[in-house]
Amino acid sequence: MAIDTILYEDEEKEYDYNKILENCNFDFSNEIMARGNKYYVDGNVLQCFKVNDGFIAKVKGTADKIYTVHINVDPLDEYVEYECDCPYEDNCKHEYATLIAINYGDYEIANLKPEITEKSESILNIIKSVPAEEIKEYLLTLNDKDLINSISFHDYFRKYFPTQEYNFYYNNLYNALILSTNYKNILDDYLNRVNQYISSKEFSEAYKILKAIIEAYNDSKKLNYNEEAVELLSKLGMFLRVVKRKGDDTLKQEITTWANNLKYDNYYLEDILLSINAF
Repeated sequence: MAIDTILYEDEEKEYDYNKILENCNFDFSNEIMARGNKYYVDGNVLQCFKVNDGFIAKVKGTADKIYTVHINVDPLDEYVEYECDCPYEDNCKHEYATLIAINYGDYEIANLKPEITEKSESILNIIKSVPAEEIKEYLLTLNDKDLINSISFHDYFRKYFPTQEYNFYYNNLYNALILSTNYKNILDDYLNRVNQYISSKEFSEAYKILKAIIEAYNDSKKLNYNEEAVELLSKLGMFLRVVKRKGDDTLKQEITTWANNLKYDNYYLEDILLSINAF
């Protein structure tokens, strides 16, 4: 990974991206520039998004491995910062190919949702809110090895931990899907939470996450007809059917209304929504 800072040549507060190559060329060897140019010409810059004063790109490298390149621009401090997650320890061809894309305006503006920080609470404050009898009951379920197991504690007393708003789930996943960054880890975390909420019979919380996942994928146009998407939709459908079947009448009606009003263009999603309306 390489990170470098380059001073602007002028004192403008708004950076002229058409000159970014001119300002950054001296940080790359002739060989790297030639290879980066070939990468750009060959279409190896798979996507490039402008996010505020920075850029995030996905570049296909050797053996079709995909690398993430970040180009950060700060007009106030007059510097450009760039980095790549490839193993090359100096300024690399993936960065240079991305700089070419930026220089030629070959990027999209990413309309992201506001970032929402997860609500949290300290274990100490959680313990203070739990009745003494419940603490005792919990401790008696443990053996000596996992007596101080925070994961077990969190699951057992889940109802005392703060819940997240719908926009926390939707916004963070939507942004990750648009930028194709870390969305799989976010999705795995969300599905794990859904499973835990279902196990603790908090069906409304499980539905909130499932709805956010489906709407984030649907709105970001990432519901492709590929094996990964079909597998995900199948799993989401299973969870939704359980939540609707086990939820109270209010939740059942809420799910039905949502399924009837959701706008989509995907046969597999249509099948899921029809199946949950059968309950």
